[in-house]
Amino acid sequence: MTSFEGYSLTGKVAVVTGSSSGIGAATALLMAQRGANVTIHGRRTDKLEEIANQLEEASGNRPYVVVGDIEDSDVRADLINGTINHFGRLDVLCNNAGWMKIGGMDQTEVDDLRTMLEVHIVAPFELCKLAMSELIKNKGNIIMTSSICSLIGFPSLVAYSAAKAGCDNLMRSLAGEFAAQGVRLNCVNPGPVATDLLRNEDEFLTALSSSDTTPPTPLGRFALAREVAELISFLASDAGAMIHGGTHAIDGGITAFIKMPS
Repeated sequence: MTSFEGYSLTGKVAVVTGSSSGIGAATALLMAQRGANVTIHGRRTDKLEEIANQLEEASGNRPYVVVGDIEDSDVRADLINGTINHFGRLDVLCNNAGWMKIGGMDQTEVDDLRTMLEVHIVAPFELCKLAMSELIKNKGNIIMTSSICSLIGFPSLVAYSAAKAGCDNLMRSLAGEFAAQGVRLNCVNPGPVATDLLRNEDEFLTALSSSDTTPPTPLGRFALAREVAELISFLASDAGAMIHGGTHAIDGGITAFIKMPS
């Protein structure tokens, strides 16, 4: 009889970009607790030091730390090559770093769109390209943190929605290209999550939560970063071995149905 146990990441090495706060920090911590060695990344040294200490306390292993902007190709190279040099291998790439700006077309400059595409498509593409030979060798996998903004239109997040849609199709295309070589790819598509990224956008947060009759999700609340991290970590583990090429909404039901006016 088959024995079912909780999933483990023991023996795996994971890179988590944008992991100084929010979903990335929660993912890095959970992966470390599940047994992985982890590389963390962000722009603030003080925040990364705090997260590094939490990971070491939780797992006994010190993470590899990369400080810098994900738009910088040298930072991307350090994330992959530095991790392999430090830990000796790479099994999981979590393309999580993100940037959000509220605005429709009139409030969005062309440079805003360029930055959004650089952060959400170009950077993940280069990281995948740098990591792929090692991931092929180790039958590894890639998880992209996308958004429900890629699945349905958000007029107040026009550039972000376009970039995240590109992120999803980048994943699908690479999933088709590298499936035969044993590399799995998936997108995790959160709805509203209680993270620093969302809290910093007061206008968007207020619009989602101010109505007395319309809760932020059909389940009535925002997701927690830890809940998104659980899905990412599961997909990264061997327990998710047959999950490939999917966009996985974790949104409390927002994209599941249309609620008609009563």
